[in-house]
Amino acid sequence: MSSIKAMSRTWSMSRRPHHLSQGECIGEELTETQNVFVRPFKYLVGHEAEIRQFYADLESAYDQAEADAQAEVVQEKETSEDEISAETEHETLREIADRAKRQRDEFRCLIEFMDHDMADIFDVKRQISNKTITEIAFENLWQLFRPGQTSYLFHNRDDHRRCQALQILHVTGGREVFDSGKKCSFDPVRDREWDSEIESEERCRDIVKASDHESTSFIIDSFHIDFDGFRMGPRPKRFVISRYVGARPVKILPLYPSFLHPK
Repeated sequence: MSSIKAMSRTWSMSRRPHHLSQGECIGEELTETQNVFVRPFKYLVGHEAEIRQFYADLESAYDQAEADAQAEVVQEKETSEDEISAETEHETLREIADRAKRQRDEFRCLIEFMDHDMADIFDVKRQISNKTITEIAFENLWQLFRPGQTSYLFHNRDDHRRCQALQILHVTGGREVFDSGKKCSFDPVRDREWDSEIESEERCRDIVKASDHESTSFIIDSFHIDFDGFRMGPRPKRFVISRYVGARPVKILPLYPSFLHPK
């Protein structure tokens, strides 16, 4: 059972089609020594459209290659043995079709992994895309809050008429810690220290220090426009969401994505 869980948590690009490069699919190459993805497989989620389109292209390429190979069989029956022996020096259409099938089948493994092992992750992505999401698990917060997105801070949760708009600059954390040797030393707030004027900085540190270090806290760095009576400009603000179990309503999270607001 543990090995099955491990497989669902990691995916190695060593399983990729042997004759394909990642650049052909997503425009970026991965090295042979750094080709393992860890759940929640953000790389695959971000490039889902390109991956599925590339798989569709492989299906079409195989269908065409197989048709050509079948036509070659018919043609060989009408060709003399001398002409056939002269063509054996080059790759036959059957060999091309077999290679296309192998590429298609190997890439299909990735698609099946995405459709089955990652079904819950892509379900959240679809709910966010069609704006129907009402609750979310801790490990999927990274899909809800994205850099460049505008979110609202409600100082009074019962009054949604007045809110503060913030733009998200960066998000980090929110995932399981796999390297036990680094659990005790992990401190994302210390490593990315901001201006001491941030009102939530001390509280953020307390949350991180109080965590169980089994997973990293989810950190949202944002800014809002502020005015001190003389100057107007951006002011940084950080939010830290500690790990929680199960799903929480989106409305009770510290920030509310603007694209979900009915008005």
